This record gives sequence, C-alpha cells and structure tokens, in this order.
Amino acid sequence: MQFGLPITLFIFGFLESTFAQNDFLSKTELAKQKEFLDLKEALKKPAKVFKLSLWDMQLTEVPTTIGKLTNIQQLRISHNQLKNLPSTFAQLTKVQRLNMEHNSFSEFPKELFALKNLERLDMHKNKLTAIPNEIAQLTQLEELDLHANQISNLPIEALAQLNKLTYLNIAENPIPKEQVIELQKRLPNTKINF
Repeated sequence: MQFGLPITLFIFGFLESTFAQNDFLSKTELAKQKEFLDLKEALKKPAKVFKLSLWDMQLTEVPTTIGKLTNIQQLRISHNQLKNLPSTFAQLTKVQRLNMEHNSFSEFPKELFALKNLERLDMHKNKLTAIPNEIAQLTQLEELDLHANQISNLPIEALAQLNKLTYLNIAENPIPKEQVIELQKRLPNTKINF
C-alpha cells in the first residue's frame, strides 16, 4: 500500500505535533519563552503557554480555565489570597516549578499531587499546619520551601521517600528539633534549613 505525499505529510505533522505536546522544554528553552502575565491573554493560544505569572493580582480563586494550559511548566500564583485550587489545576501535569507563596492556604491542595513532574514547590508564608503523607507522590521534587507556616509535625516516612530532594526549607515553623534531626538522617543529601 502506498501513501500519497499529502497523507504522508499529514501523518508526519500529526506525529510531530503529538511529540511536541508530550515533550518538555529544556531549562534554556524555557528561559527564552514569554512569561504571560494575564490568564485571558494566555488562553488565546494555550498550547504556546509555558510560563504564567498571576503574581500579586489579589486573586481569591484560580479560574477553572487554567486547566487548558496543559503545556505550562512554570507557574507563579504568589502574593494573592488563595485558599484552594480548582479541580482543573490537576490537568497541569507538565508544571515543574510552582510558586504559591504568600497566600492563605491552610492545607496542601489535593490537586498538587497530580503534578508528577513538579521539581520545585514554594509555599512559604501561608497558613499550613501540616505536610500530608501524599507529599511522597511528588517523586521528582528537588526543592520544597515551606518556611514561615504553622507546621508542627513532619511526616518523616513520606518525606524520606523524596529521593531527589536537595533542599527543604522548614524554618519559622514550630517543628521539634528531634524530628528535623531524624529527617536529616533519612535524607543525608538534602540541605534542610530549620
């Protein structure tokens, strides 16, 4: 069976498009990408959005339409008044860097645990009281910043499963020093700021 040139080009284009949709930009390529500062503008070409900053916009909720930005790798929703995330946030599975500091989260939004490619999570200066055991699902996590919250207990078994974790900031939390020492033993290659 022979295929004509138009069909071959169509198949090649489809495969190329599919590959591009499943691929990640390198850190160098990502640095060259435009950082969108407005969700409405970003939604005009959602497949071309790799970085989005909704920093200091007085947001009390993240619009559900954010789930359409499935290629996003870097997201800043810092310095707002957020307490939770929409269920569509879990569709942002390519996010590698997520800044959520200076908000009003009192617990980890469950949608975070769908972000299997997350490498850096910053949730400092929120109102977190605990780190859930589900944190162990974020197996690609390299940096976790939770300083200046209200966390009083460490889920040592769960955190110890984060083999790629190189930096953990838990300063300014009422965590017993003994727990930090135990966690450092379990994660000897992780710099823990306490």
